[in-house]
Amino acid sequence: MRDQGIPPRGNQPPQNQGAARAAPRPHQPKQGPLVQQRTPPARVYAVAATEAEQDPLQTIHGTAHINGTPVLTLFDSGATLSFIDSAIVSRLALNTTRMHVPLVVASPMGKFVETDKVCRACPITLANREVAIDLIVMSVRHFDVILGMDWLTLVHAVMDCRDKSVTISIPGQASFILKGRGRC
Repeated sequence: MRDQGIPPRGNQPPQNQGAARAAPRPHQPKQGPLVQQRTPPARVYAVAATEAEQDPLQTIHGTAHINGTPVLTLFDSGATLSFIDSAIVSRLALNTTRMHVPLVVASPMGKFVETDKVCRACPITLANREVAIDLIVMSVRHFDVILGMDWLTLVHAVMDCRDKSVTISIPGQASFILKGRGRC
């Protein structure tokens, strides 16, 4: 049932090629030889921007702005969290804070990266509307920002894969539509 998005039993994360997984590092007392992971893994899928341009059916992406600077943004329903590339954070001199619990990210190649930085309430302009998004800071290849399910759920996003658009319905505000494959 892994193909249907149902997590496998036990403590093994889903095995998806091309996916990186992230999960808070659990702090657990030793329980003999087996220590079970209690926190479900988070995921972020990596796809090259050139792949997305060559095969636009794979992704919904576009250009957003942070402090007036264009950033290539991927709307990723396969990612459980939202991320920002550490190079963009440095280039734009964005404020970061430390997370209470570091996040461990596993690449598809089996390498692990730990991050403990987040840009809290990072101001991103989408369709001439500024929204505040918490973004995990790490090295993200091919995209500047990845907006995952944490934010997409919060803003009641509806993704239209055929039209490459995302409808955002922030509670208490008028809905707006982001058109992918170009400027939002």
